[in-house]
Amino acid sequence: MIPQISSYQKNSELPYRNVELKKGFWKDRNRTNQEISIFYQWDQLEKAGSVDNFRIVGNLKKGFRKGFFYCDSDVHKWADAASIILASHYDGKLNDIIDEYIAIMEHAQLPDGYLYTYNQFHFPDRRWANIQIEHELYCLGHFIEAGISHFQATHSKKLLDIVSKSADLIVDSFQNCSPLMTPGHPEIEIALLKLYQITQNKKYLNMAQHFIEQRGKSHNFIFNLVKQNFDQNRRNKLIEIQKNELNFVEKQYHGFDFNEMAQKKEPFAMAFRSLVSFLSGKYFQQHKPLRKWKSPVGHSVRFGYFVTAATKLYLENGDSTLLSTLERLWDKMVSRRMYITGGVGSLPIIEGFGRDYELNNSYAYCETCAAIASIFWSWEMALATSEPKYHDLIERQLYNAASVGISLDGTKYLYRNILESEGHFERKPWFDTPCCPSNISRLWGHLGKYIYSSSNNSIWVNQYIESETRFKLNDSKEGKMQEVKIQMASQFPWGGKSNIQFRMASSHEFNLILRIPSWVEHFELKCNDSSIPYTLLNNPSSNSQIFPDRLLHNSYYINVLRTWQPDDVISINFPMKVQINYSNPKVRSNNHKIALSRGPLIYCLEDIDNLNEDMSNVKVDLNEPIQIEFNDSLLKGVTTLQARSNKSTPLNFVPYFTWLNRKKSKMQVWIRTNNS
Repeated sequence: MIPQISSYQKNSELPYRNVELKKGFWKDRNRTNQEISIFYQWDQLEKAGSVDNFRIVGNLKKGFRKGFFYCDSDVHKWADAASIILASHYDGKLNDIIDEYIAIMEHAQLPDGYLYTYNQFHFPDRRWANIQIEHELYCLGHFIEAGISHFQATHSKKLLDIVSKSADLIVDSFQNCSPLMTPGHPEIEIALLKLYQITQNKKYLNMAQHFIEQRGKSHNFIFNLVKQNFDQNRRNKLIEIQKNELNFVEKQYHGFDFNEMAQKKEPFAMAFRSLVSFLSGKYFQQHKPLRKWKSPVGHSVRFGYFVTAATKLYLENGDSTLLSTLERLWDKMVSRRMYITGGVGSLPIIEGFGRDYELNNSYAYCETCAAIASIFWSWEMALATSEPKYHDLIERQLYNAASVGISLDGTKYLYRNILESEGHFERKPWFDTPCCPSNISRLWGHLGKYIYSSSNNSIWVNQYIESETRFKLNDSKEGKMQEVKIQMASQFPWGGKSNIQFRMASSHEFNLILRIPSWVEHFELKCNDSSIPYTLLNNPSSNSQIFPDRLLHNSYYINVLRTWQPDDVISINFPMKVQINYSNPKVRSNNHKIALSRGPLIYCLEDIDNLNEDMSNVKVDLNEPIQIEFNDSLLKGVTTLQARSNKSTPLNFVPYFTWLNRKKSKMQVWIRTNNS
């Protein structure tokens, strides 16, 4: 079974396992992911008891179930990430752990396909009873995705057959469900659409479409939610009774941190606003049907997963009303409800979107998973439209909002990602809700697919990441297929030059389409050291700005059509100037402040590099030049920026994604100027 190309794709993605990352920034990060992070995460899941929960319900071990009702998903998401890694980087030890996971799931899953340890252990006679609050379908969605990734990595159907039983049970149980039975946390929709692409079984497509189309149509949502909330509280009390009867004492594991909130700053009346968000259905994206949405609202990860599924649905059915809605929501998100880092979700408690331009830096939530969900969505939108702005945002979030979530050594994490800290934040080895670590690992594992795409007789370069891959293209002149191997060398993110070399048996005519990032003022393009002509694929002046008031230019594509010769080398250079970014005046907390960026990277001040500065009163002197320096002994090698304060003292800026990799520190992205 090979994933089918969706009917309405304008671009086709390359299988990530067909793209090999070479030396450089992303190769190093992926090596850490493959050799350290993925094993570290499994060990932490074992220590937390999340894996044992499955052993217990599968009668492989005696014990008492531990963790929240949704912690099954963390184990499944790990298996998804591990399988993705295995596809392009075989490791015998990792393969053995995945095999152990599969064996455990075989024992834990009930004969009809049901798998949810919370109910199986505590309430074996109940299922689908609390769809809005509990996460049965969310957990099963990640289980199905793990089975798909394992099949793609190994071509073995062992896990795929197991997860398909769960998918079949969901279809049988929910195919005619009411709006009240759409899941509180979207995810199953993505999984079912992926399973449809693998199997071409339309019952999975129809089930996903039913969940998407029924969402937000309930007229009794508030009453149902209150009822389910009381039910959840009652069940928590019953579990406490079970613990007492069995004399179970839950132990705190050394090195764990169960406080993902970390910083307690909140906007005024946040508790009341949260209650309104919950009861209105906005938190769950259940407030109205999708096509009536005007803005992104509610929990930002749930929003990201849901619109990703809706975009995947458009790619199957071509419903233009879906696409126009999604385009409107995306533009609204990036222009009014997104931080300069690409972080989304400004409010704590609801972990989600605030009002337009409500982008406070100190109580920003910006969950790592929300940035990852946004990347998933932008990728599907790019396939649907071929518009470069989606790849531009992917670049912004890959290097900033997502990368900041994991330490350089791959073993410490940030759950939320503020843009200003008074020094109370620190990275943690694990969380009570460890959804982000394995989500980062599966994103890094999939990185290859974001670099290139293809259409007709064209190769698209969307990200400048050192890599190599192969395309099979039809030569319009010769009328035959030929394999074209691409080798890309790139200095990103520290330098702006990339070289692309073609390896093929003979000359070949095709289009090479290159994305020009929105931060680029001008570029140099050469082939074999000589200038070559190109055409604009879209007019940057008419392309909607994705970062209004922040970046100087929009992203666009250029097209080079020629008869390429074997060993041709095309080089493109984007001079990486330091950019001074001004926020929209409606973001009041950023008035009279600037943020520095260079290339795809956002920079920040950490007090560890500026010991003589009062971080709360520091001002940057914009009349003084800003120096650029690569320091290979700092933070595993980074380009730093050196400015001057209004007191003529040096100010040392580091990339935002590197903060908190040394010790607790005060930090600011937005800095006041000598004019404020």
